[in-house]
Amino acid sequence: MMAARPRSSAARHQLPSPATKFNFLLPADPTSNATSGYYGRLWQNHRLAIEGNIFDLVPTQANSWSPTAIALGWGFSGLGPPIFSQALAARNIVRHVDGQSDPGGLNPSSAFVVSGCGKLLERENVVDLNYYVPIQ
Repeated sequence: MMAARPRSSAARHQLPSPATKFNFLLPADPTSNATSGYYGRLWQNHRLAIEGNIFDLVPTQANSWSPTAIALGWGFSGLGPPIFSQALAARNIVRHVDGQSDPGGLNPSSAFVVSGCGKLLERENVVDLNYYVPIQ
């Protein structure tokens, strides 16, 4: 005889027992009892493909920002799981509008700014900017 299947999603998905524990990293050692914090699920994109695009960037206008074609995980601290488990950037073209250049003395434009990636495959991209930052 076959067992009956659960009819509601609550019956299929069991919540962890109250005895389940988890650990997390604090930015500093608290000197007294820590106040209540926040625990929640981190937004993630498990597979991302950026292919066959043309990015025309305007030259940098101020030192407070600089144009960027592809920015993944901007400002990601690196704690916790990666935001992008797998990312692909292929066959893209990054250039300045009408062949213009970034003025000297200001932050240069960027083709890629990437952090928070588990695995990144970058291939066959063409970057035509007058200044560049090497891949790190």
